[in-house]
Parts: sequence; structure tokens; C-alpha cells
Amino acid sequence: MDNSQVKKLVEVTEPDEANAYLNTGRWVFIGDAAGQGSTGAPYHLYSLGWLGPADPEHPEEDKSEFPVPPAQYGWNVE
Repeated sequence: MDNSQVKKLVEVTEPDEANAYLNTGRWVFIGDAAGQGSTGAPYHLYSLGWLGPADPEHPEEDKSEFPVPPAQYGWNVE
């Protein structure tokens, strides 16, 4: 993939959260890295790139930029 297509980047640490973005079909996996938090707990950091709305002429109809997140993380699910 040509990274010039990416309009926005996010980094998340939960696999289910990363999958919520990827399931929209408009986010792509950029890369991942292992890390360690301030308490010493290990985590995985997932980098994702948003390709923009599927139909640039009607961007207001595209909800992929802010996907419906997994309820288990306490996100505001409608």
C-alpha cells in the first residue's frame, strides 16, 4: 500500500479495538510494536491508517472514521 493514501493515523493497544477500526474496511494495518507501560506491564501497540471516506463526494454518509467500538471497553455504543 502507498502510505500517501492514509488521511489519519491512530495507535491502539487492544486487539478488539484495532479490529473495530479494521472491520470498517477503510482502516488499514500499518504496523505493531511491543512495549511496556509505566507500571512495567507489557502491551502491544497497533498503528492503523484511515484511507478517508469511501465516497469523497458524500463524506457525511461515511462512519468509518469513528467505528462502533467494542462495548467491553466502556465506549459509548449506540
